[in-house]
Amino acid sequence: MKAAIGAGKHVHCEWPLGNRLAEAEAMAGLARGKGVLGVIGTQARVAPEIEHLRRLITDRFVGEVPSTTLIGSGGTWGPEVDQANAYVLDRANGATMLTIPFGHTMAAVQAVLGEVAELSARLATRRTAAPVVETGETRPMTAPDQVLIEGVLASGAPISVHYRGGVPRGTGSCGRSTAPKVTSR
Repeated sequence: MKAAIGAGKHVHCEWPLGNRLAEAEAMAGLARGKGVLGVIGTQARVAPEIEHLRRLITDRFVGEVPSTTLIGSGGTWGPEVDQANAYVLDRANGATMLTIPFGHTMAAVQAVLGEVAELSARLATRRTAAPVVETGETRPMTAPDQVLIEGVLASGAPISVHYRGGVPRGTGSCGRSTAPKVTSR
């Protein structure tokens, strides 16, 4: 991005812009200094599914949203990691579950339900190490593998989000049917 701005080019960058606030502010300052646009965004906000959900909510097709809960998974921050993604285990690299998948998810949630007006949050690192699949080498994990928020949307609706590292077992669906299997004879 620095090279493009330095060459006088406008830049649209996928979130996050930099590793920590200071780096993002420096790049924004560089863009201002060159008189070009330096824009960050997330693709989720303009995904057809998100736009459709936003219309359903805005048109009150589903009625008023009294509250919302989201449980998500950041697969890379689970019990093992592949070599190409091992850098995300180190919080200092800035590529954390909070800054990437959680940030993108919250951009989509807010595009559909509106801005978060009040927020309380907690991060936790429950896994302190993860083996690299290809080598078996165990790497320390300093990046949080649990992100929890609770708050209130601008509409007044409470919001609760829990993002956890790893992937759910099975299909990842919320429940399993316990109805007996019916067969025809």
